[in-house]
Amino acid sequence: MRRCFAWWPFPRGKGLLLRLFRPRLRRGFLVETEPGIVVRGALDDYMPLTFLLATVENEPALLLSRELIRAGDTVFDVGAHVGLWVLGAARRAGASGRVHAFDPVGASRERLLDNLALNDLRGVVVQPFALGDRAGRVTAYAASHGNSAAAALVRREGVDRPFETTLVTLDDYCAEQGIDRVDFLKVDVEGAELLVFRGGARVLASADAPVVMFEVDDGLASSFGSSPAAVKRLLGACGYGIFRVDGRRLRPVSADAGHRCEDLFALTPTHFTRHPALRARLAR
Repeated sequence: MRRCFAWWPFPRGKGLLLRLFRPRLRRGFLVETEPGIVVRGALDDYMPLTFLLATVENEPALLLSRELIRAGDTVFDVGAHVGLWVLGAARRAGASGRVHAFDPVGASRERLLDNLALNDLRGVVVQPFALGDRAGRVTAYAASHGNSAAAALVRREGVDRPFETTLVTLDDYCAEQGIDRVDFLKVDVEGAELLVFRGGARVLASADAPVVMFEVDDGLASSFGSSPAAVKRLLGACGYGIFRVDGRRLRPVSADAGHRCEDLFALTPTHFTRHPALRARLAR
């Protein structure tokens, strides 16, 4: 089925192929999201389904993130959902790595734990709370439509099932867990990026600041009274430059550029010294 989707030569029509295949997928199925990594598929959930319709080669930001994670690294996934990113990250960090995944939605965590077990990844710490700019209890909202990854700290159309959860800051969590260095930080929190980074100012401004991969979207950020520009300015104040992956190249991104569900990288000069893959990709 994957080969058929990859072969399909037209911009439209993959939905028709999926309907033809659907009878074979009713009892549940596994999707190989990247070499050696599988997740349980779901026809009624957008994110796992996208990995059936596409291949990892079409995700240049994900591929770069894999190159930047090394054995023994400490990796954080904020907004881990069912593990589509963190499974491969944990495989790269290896048994000597420290991997922490955060997601406040109970159903997503159950699927994440199941996917970790499927891939025999035993060392990932899965935390049942959200990261933000303060500590306390908050109301969050789970999705009521076909994209369970859309859960957020604000109510939106189709994201309107309230539940209570705990909010902690990245800095407090690292202090409580005795973590003095984070090597890679991935953040996908449906518009609340500024809150996460405000709560991690100490980690982000440290001499060993992590590589940061984060998703930004103008509309999602505005629901928090924020913007991608505000997120980029905060990271810039911590010593980061902001880049997008353009094929095999890294290109700087201006603070005022708009974004629609785009994965960006925040990188310091030290990261370019530490990672040859970044120097090789930097557009000149």
